[in-house]
Amino acid sequence: MEIHGGGHVFTLQEVVEMFENVSIIDEVVYVRFDVPATNPIWGGFQKWSRQPGVYKPFITTVEVRYAAHLDERWRKFVVCKELCHALEAYEGTYSVTDSSIEGLVAHFALISARASEAKGFNEAITAEYSAEMCAMEILCPVSVRKGMIEAGDSPAKIADDYQLPEIFMELACRPAYMAMIEKVLAGA
Repeated sequence: MEIHGGGHVFTLQEVVEMFENVSIIDEVVYVRFDVPATNPIWGGFQKWSRQPGVYKPFITTVEVRYAAHLDERWRKFVVCKELCHALEAYEGTYSVTDSSIEGLVAHFALISARASEAKGFNEAITAEYSAEMCAMEILCPVSVRKGMIEAGDSPAKIADDYQLPEIFMELACRPAYMAMIEKVLAGA
């Protein structure tokens, strides 16, 4: 679905197909898990490669787990965020090293806008912020957000239009955040 900001509102299926078509991820498997909404763990992933038969190429599978209580907009965001994590991980769940953090920052370069909030936190928290930012840029790019803000739309309206969690859209529409993303995308 296209909206007035010139962007495309991705469905969960389109997000997964995009990852399968343009990354090393060949298939995505979903696992719903029951957890109270007060539990801060709403998603996770497991990644592995297997060879389905002799002389067949290896297939990379990512199992994305998400909390059963999530509505569609949260599920789309959580799945996209977990797939962003999976792009960085070689296999297994989530292992963070200094070089993997540098790779995320260099490749997506989206941590700076939240760096002040991340001071003193461990690398896993920093990687989580990076994955959140990467997911937002995939689902509603800065160029679209900026245009909609300039046209008078509120972050809440943009979140509704794109079917994304309002809390993350509020962050993604901050002028300093958008300026940093534009700077990074321009190669500065």
